[in-house]
Amino acid sequence: DRAVTTKPEGTEEGEATKAQLWVLDLAGGEARQVTAVKRGAGDPAWSPDGRQLAFTSQTGGDDEAADAALAGKPADERAKERAERVKVITTLKYKFDGLGYLGGKKRHLFVVDVPEGAGAPAAARQLTEGAWNDGAPAWSPDGREIAFVSYREPDEDVTFRTDIWVLRVADGACRKLTGSKGTSAAPAWSPDGRLIAYLGHQEGEGDAAMTRLWVADAAGKTAPRCLSATFDRDLGGSTLTDQTLPGGHEGPTWTGGTPEGGSGTALLALVSDAGAVGLRRFALAGGEPTLVLGGERVVTAFGTADGARIVFGATDPANPAELFMRDEHGTERQLTTLNRAWSASKAIVSPETFRFEGMRGDAIDGWLLRPPGTAINGEPTPLIVQLHGGPHAQYGWSFFHEFHVLVARGYAIFFCNPHGGTGRGDAFAKALLRDWGNLAMGDVLAGVDAALARGGLDATRLGITGGSYGGYLTNWITSHDTRFRAAVTQRSYCNAMGYFGVDDIGAITDVAELGGHPWEIPDTYLALSPIMHVGNVRTPTLIEHQELDYRCPLSQAEQWYAALKKRGIPTKLLIYPGESHGMSRNGKPRHRIERLAQNLGWFAEWMGTR
Repeated sequence: DRAVTTKPEGTEEGEATKAQLWVLDLAGGEARQVTAVKRGAGDPAWSPDGRQLAFTSQTGGDDEAADAALAGKPADERAKERAERVKVITTLKYKFDGLGYLGGKKRHLFVVDVPEGAGAPAAARQLTEGAWNDGAPAWSPDGREIAFVSYREPDEDVTFRTDIWVLRVADGACRKLTGSKGTSAAPAWSPDGRLIAYLGHQEGEGDAAMTRLWVADAAGKTAPRCLSATFDRDLGGSTLTDQTLPGGHEGPTWTGGTPEGGSGTALLALVSDAGAVGLRRFALAGGEPTLVLGGERVVTAFGTADGARIVFGATDPANPAELFMRDEHGTERQLTTLNRAWSASKAIVSPETFRFEGMRGDAIDGWLLRPPGTAINGEPTPLIVQLHGGPHAQYGWSFFHEFHVLVARGYAIFFCNPHGGTGRGDAFAKALLRDWGNLAMGDVLAGVDAALARGGLDATRLGITGGSYGGYLTNWITSHDTRFRAAVTQRSYCNAMGYFGVDDIGAITDVAELGGHPWEIPDTYLALSPIMHVGNVRTPTLIEHQELDYRCPLSQAEQWYAALKKRGIPTKLLIYPGESHGMSRNGKPRHRIERLAQNLGWFAEWMGTR
């Protein structure tokens, strides 16, 4: 009967606004603040009796003692001192995109009582501590324990592996359930508290590793077992979008069983499959999963009390996300129409979908959006190719606002899922390892030819764009193929050798992706760098980047810009201040609007569509 959410709340010390937890009565009334922790609160989880919330917050850090010495000083003096303080770095994980410099701070578990009425927030109690990060708390059915995600091995600073742990709330005692061989996430207790389901893999730092469904003995007496070992699809939702999605539970959920009557008979989990994200039921006894929610759409999150009735968020290429209900008979009905008025005011088109033969002879999924009212036998339509990031993600059956903005300006949009993406199995995702450019480029160009063969498109007016890995692939393709009249490369990178160690994750993940460190395989790093092939570029290129991007640092955009400038290629560099890597999805509205306007202007100028 109550909902918990996060809401910004200022801090005494004049730092950036920090999110705190608030509770809202579903019957109505004003929200009540539950936490007032110095560095903000996140990851809220209700206790079974509804009297407490577990959450996470950052603690410690190199600046803690120095900040304490500033107490009582005016806010402007405190801000000036922090801005001028020297950063002393002794760890490999010292920064993270969207968070900035970490300064030795670690994320830990807390618990706070939720008062029944109004009043000041109660003091929170810290449950964990140490030189590691803890997150994703999940209460046991009896409220005595909390499962969470952490990694507490000696090599914590040089890996992104995680384990499932269990904490006893009464005294803080912890036990580890998994073997530190890969990643583990989203723990979910069985109804009787004997088992814990979770998502993960056992393949070290590999981003291309397939996420699977596991079940562990909550007491830690037996090794975890995989329920999806023979199912060749990724668990979880990996379809990209630029809209705000209905939040909620995305991990596995138990069905069947009660605290008094067994662990449950099956688990519900999201599955990424050929551009779609659906919901499948995995029997605890094993076997192939059964489809519960499918179709040409993306299920974004779901919730269920009994396993039969399911509330879920969903989107498709012509409709922004809304909430739906599936009843015990399998009948679906839409619960919200939040986007009805907006959608009714727009001419939104649905995509043509087709498969074409990729570089390795296997089928690649492709989509084509045409402007409203265009005819195949009419005037040819200019075509823009959109390339997804990741690379281990997918495009597909979700609403993508940017695509429709371009379509509304008279462009057709082609997008596809080349090798390296998710949703087509383990081998498909890993096919890109040690060769980020050539195979994916071959798939994309084959898709462009297949789209042109469908008719109605202008082969002389082609544009190309993408962000993150899609920006890398934009750089790679334009340095190997000259058919495109305009390119917009977004938050990209161009120099694998110069990328190592300056981003937030590459020093750890690049070894799995590229096959080794740059000093071990320098020829590979250089061969996979678009900057080494920039002499072939003929395409006028707009370069978009974010000032505080730590995933693909600004220096990568500056190198690509300088190289194009030296070669006399028409180019322009846009740097968005105060923004991180995810600006196109979660940046300041004014910058997101400016970005779309700049991209549209560039395509119009160089594709002859003004």
